[in-house]
Amino acid sequence: MRVFIAIVVASSAAITSPAHAHAWPNKPTTLNVPFPPGGGADVTKSSRAKFD
Repeated sequence: MRVFIAIVVASSAAITSPAHAHAWPNKPTTLNVPFPPGGGADVTKSSRAKFD
C-alpha cells in the first residue's frame, strides 16, 4: 500500500510541474549548431527552424 501511495504522490507531482513552466519566448530564438553544413545536425536544424 505504501508503494501505491508513493506512486500516486509522485504522479500527481509530475503532472502539476508543467503548470509552473515558463511561457514560450516572445522573441525569436537562436540555435547554434557546432557542426559543418550538410550533416545530420544541419538537416535537423533546418527542419526545426521552420517552426520557430
